[in-house]
Amino acid sequence: MRCLQWHFLEEGTFAYIAANVVTVKKNEIIDFVSNVYPDMSKEIIDKVFDYLTIVPLKLKTCDGTIHEILPIWEREKRDNRFDQKPLLSAGQDYIYSPVIIHVLLQSWWNGIPDFYPPYEIGLRNTLEVLEEWKERYEKLMVLDLAEIFRNLGLKRVFPNLKLHRLDKYGNYPDYLGDYDLLVIDDASGVIWNIESKVLKKVGSIFEERMQQKGFFEVHEFDEKFQRRIDYLESNYKDILKSLNIADLQDYAIKSYMVTNKIFTCRVKHIGFPIVSFNEIRKLAEDYYSNSTAKGVPD
Repeated sequence: MRCLQWHFLEEGTFAYIAANVVTVKKNEIIDFVSNVYPDMSKEIIDKVFDYLTIVPLKLKTCDGTIHEILPIWEREKRDNRFDQKPLLSAGQDYIYSPVIIHVLLQSWWNGIPDFYPPYEIGLRNTLEVLEEWKERYEKLMVLDLAEIFRNLGLKRVFPNLKLHRLDKYGNYPDYLGDYDLLVIDDASGVIWNIESKVLKKVGSIFEERMQQKGFFEVHEFDEKFQRRIDYLESNYKDILKSLNIADLQDYAIKSYMVTNKIFTCRVKHIGFPIVSFNEIRKLAEDYYSNSTAKGVPD
């Protein structure tokens, strides 16, 4: 794709049709790419160009269904669209916009690290790898959150805390799941209770609605966290004993759900704030920048 952008094209290899629209000879552009990448066969290059070529008769097709209008509302199940297949075959020529080529390259380059490929249909193996990567990233994000508090001088930092493993007699319920991060601050009398969630980006109102439904109504991640909040508020002194913390003063508890992007609940009321990774870092840093601070930041 890089070879089709403006700064790669050589004078004489293309002709203008309109502003930001050019035409190139198929055989000449394949020869040009072959010279830039001599280790790549012309057969492979030809397949890449076929992959990037739009099929006009399939423009209205989405997941095998032909619609009366362009299904512009669909991203996941529609790959035959101009922003993903920007080449138009016209006899012995390709017609395309070098600017769109750049946009296409950026959509893949930035989308993969965000677990957000430009489309998902036909990418089963890629999606499986991205899901594994997302799970690993979720674990790393908890450790990064723990590091925020350690860097602020706090010692009692407990990531991935499984209460039922603290007590061999089974006094803690299994249904609570893990506490992603508990931070015990004796000096200020504060327990930070952090829930960490990694979310995918969304590309439409429909995707945003489905994400809200899946998060808050299907998987009920908010209710699961609320159960952990309620249990902690009622039983934190028992939990501290299990952590071999002898100073059983009264603690103020502040619970936050932390996500990797700006996120809010639009379907119901929830009893805790949802903040981004950078927001919780600033919140903690601002709190501990005041050495006389007591209680929990608002």
